[in-house]
Amino acid sequence: MDLLRRNPECGKENSYQKILRQWCAYVEALREAGVEPVILEDGREGSPMHPDRSYVQDQIFIVSVQGRKYGILANPGHQARAAELADVKAMASKSGIETLQIEMGHIEIGDIVPDWHNKTVFVGITAGEGKVPRTDDAGAAGFADVLGRIAPEFTVVGLKHEGSPHLGTHFTVIGKDIALCDPNGKIRFDMPYVLREGQLPFKGLTQFAEPGAQEGIIMVPESEGYAANVLVVNGFAIVPEGYDTVAKIVESVYGKENTKLLDFSESREMDGSSTCWSALHFELRE
Repeated sequence: MDLLRRNPECGKENSYQKILRQWCAYVEALREAGVEPVILEDGREGSPMHPDRSYVQDQIFIVSVQGRKYGILANPGHQARAAELADVKAMASKSGIETLQIEMGHIEIGDIVPDWHNKTVFVGITAGEGKVPRTDDAGAAGFADVLGRIAPEFTVVGLKHEGSPHLGTHFTVIGKDIALCDPNGKIRFDMPYVLREGQLPFKGLTQFAEPGAQEGIIMVPESEGYAANVLVVNGFAIVPEGYDTVAKIVESVYGKENTKLLDFSESREMDGSSTCWSALHFELRE
């Protein structure tokens, strides 16, 4: 829970206990989805130096290809975030995951949005005047190169965005040919560019749709933009609670019984969302 140090309001004792409860509910939801979480223990460096450390998603992208586990490591630009990698690499080693490092540019894995159904991975690239990039063009190209070595059939598509902090904050693929998008992210879907061509040419997702549609990119209301970040695992969806439009969309795809609404109010204060607290392990199948 190191990130609480960054925001004095969230550092209050009652807020700290609240986010612990929310985190524990998150872990239980993952177990309900059939996942057995590996808990990353406190690092030796201490809390103040790593305020974002609980957002482990940003550090590693884990996939299995033909029974072999790989973890593509981030290359963060911020020194504090870069220091988080040592604990993540140690966890990967204990779990039998071979780590691969992106050597060029800067990239955080929160900018990676996979579309497993269409063998496509979207990479967000920070745009907008005066913005410090979490992921830049060189980092995105570096990710495409590393993924291409282990999964050459995948297409990697770059998307410029002006949101904060990551592409995944504002955009998630929740099913075959259907995605949620937060308009506040200002994602340039009109200007996608292929970083690496796979076996199949890139076709979408580029078509916009209204809530209630069964395919396309659904722009959620601005007031519910935070909930566009949905965690989907094993046919089970974890959705921030309090956003009725988004909940109904997700329930139409997975059913009410496989949609879990959770309180992320404290995490939201530090720019966290439903995917941030976990680095999921995906198995690529034919």
